[in-house]
Amino acid sequence: MNSKLLVAGLLLAAGLQGSPLWGQTANASGIDSSERQNSLAEGRRLFEESSDDAGESTLQSLNRHAMGSGPGQMEIAMNLLRVAFACKESNDEKTAHRVAMRALAHLDVAERKLGSNERALASIYQIRGVISERLLGTTAEAVKNYQAALKHQPENKSVQAKLAQIGAVENQVGGDTK
Repeated sequence: MNSKLLVAGLLLAAGLQGSPLWGQTANASGIDSSERQNSLAEGRRLFEESSDDAGESTLQSLNRHAMGSGPGQMEIAMNLLRVAFACKESNDEKTAHRVAMRALAHLDVAERKLGSNERALASIYQIRGVISERLLGTTAEAVKNYQAALKHQPENKSVQAKLAQIGAVENQVGGDTK
């Protein structure tokens, strides 16, 4: 699956588009799409140069919500995820891993801030699952996160399908894939 489509789907699942919790759109900050793309590219460049704090600061400029808030933590995690996938697609696995770990740290904070919101928790676990599976290569951790997402949102068809897909692959190769 194309990483841009995956991230867009995660934004929808996380409620970053069209939900009262997050606002009406993922781009309501007044930043036009070319500015957004420039900031993402600059953040990526800084991460590739190992200027991780500067890269993250650049990405934070895209946030609509305060960084100390749960939605702000989700926003920065999603922008970090965009950068991580871009790095992975250009075969920069080391940078993709570092950026993914930062996204996970922000998801941890978001979980603490949004702990009573079942939809948000399901989204956080689903995003962790994607990071574990697609960026870190830890299938067992991905399964654990997808199962946790279902605990909070049992009707989530995309997570159900992902768990079934992982199970089918494991059955084909004769056991746990990692």
